[in-house]
Amino acid sequence: MLDELDLHLSTITNRYGRPFQRKTINAYKFAGVALHNWMTESSMEGDFTTCDVGTLNRFFRWY
Repeated sequence: MLDELDLHLSTITNRYGRPFQRKTINAYKFAGVALHNWMTESSMEGDFTTCDVGTLNRFFRWY
């Protein structure tokens, strides 16, 4: 799914109408990998698409 995110961000523009820079795309992917690793270490079911607000808040406190 993170590869799909990379492709998606590479083909759309940001809120200013400019393409996303590679460093921005990499930052989003890095956060996605960190979330995935945290969920795996925490023995959570599913992938990052199943996260609710509470789960993301716990992740952000950890991150």
